[in-house]
Amino acid sequence: MIDYRCLSLWRPWPHTILHLGKRIENRGHAQYSRFRGWLLLHAAQSWDETCVDFAAERGLLDGACLRTLQTRTDNPTGIVGRCRVVGCVEPPTTGNGKSPAISAPNQALHDFASDLDFRWWMGGHGLLLDDVEALPEAIPCRGKQGLWRPPAEVVAQLPEQWRAVSAGTRTDLQGIDPHEQ
Repeated sequence: MIDYRCLSLWRPWPHTILHLGKRIENRGHAQYSRFRGWLLLHAAQSWDETCVDFAAERGLLDGACLRTLQTRTDNPTGIVGRCRVVGCVEPPTTGNGKSPAISAPNQALHDFASDLDFRWWMGGHGLLLDDVEALPEAIPCRGKQGLWRPPAEVVAQLPEQWRAVSAGTRTDLQGIDPHEQ
């Protein structure tokens, strides 16, 4: 059984992770920098108007993506996907102040981090995300602040959702069987 944690994010930020290649989840502090493992992405009821401007200013959107991010009906609430936290980025302590310090325990993860699109990085602490997958349908669930454990009734719905994902184009889950919940 996978020991999931959840992180609630204001919409449409979960969409940027699941569909636009955002692989750095920015955090204002180092509280989560030691966490590694599977993370369920929870799309909160709240809406962040600055998301679209942030992504557009950095050249991360085309017209279709822009319309999707601006449409609340295309950004459901609840558990909408999962990812694996594999490392973190931290504010630079030396140099030009614009390049992050990457905390990755081995060369493979360091190489993964070096290929990231750092236009998504806001300059502070951030979680490095890999193995990102959207659920076919959002699972209704109330969110919480911080990292939190999903309720048992949410975890019970995950195997069916991952079977639907596996029936699609992606069947290789890097050695993790999504059906073993």
